[in-house]
Amino acid sequence: MSKQDMSIGHRLRLARKARGLTQEQLGRLVNLGRSAVSHHELGLNDIDIDTLRRYARALGRPLSYFLGEE
Repeated sequence: MSKQDMSIGHRLRLARKARGLTQEQLGRLVNLGRSAVSHHELGLNDIDIDTLRRYARALGRPLSYFLGEE
């Protein structure tokens, strides 16, 4: 796991909680299982750009938020 994966995962968790969603609910919105969301939040699995875009849309955040560019 890289620092970038962990940073993206941390921002993903913050954004999910800010929207009041569970991992399962977010998973349904982006067509992934709860365990995949959990692994992404923990930085255990790489997130490809298409999946990150789906997360960004579902959570109402710009892609740059997850990449630390804000």
